[in-house]
Amino acid sequence: MFMEIMVKRGFGMLLKEMFTRFMKYSKATQAKYMEAMNADETNPALYKEIKQDFCACWDACDVNKDGVLKCDEFKMFMVKNCENMKKRFGEAEKGPEEEDLRWYRCYNAITSSHDGISMADFKKG
Repeated sequence: MFMEIMVKRGFGMLLKEMFTRFMKYSKATQAKYMEAMNADETNPALYKEIKQDFCACWDACDVNKDGVLKCDEFKMFMVKNCENMKKRFGEAEKGPEEEDLRWYRCYNAITSSHDGISMADFKKG
């Protein structure tokens, strides 16, 4: 089920690495992640809380406040978002920086009109 959700939400070439990390987590942590991934349909209060945390993290990393994360800002976002996930779920393992750069290139390619990743780009991914 995890893979099906992630395939629907984008970027198949990076899913294997993400899935490998996910499978290292305890069953309880995996269940928490799955609940969060489906919260938009099953738990609106949890969904709202997760969305607020995510947006606050995004905004904190948008250093120049232009609404777009440049590469360095995106790398900072990946670190901080992983820290937030560890607090929420108890377990989270950030991928290597090379993986962050591949994510950046994928998201950055969504909109060619600007360099960087907007929230709209991220949602399309």
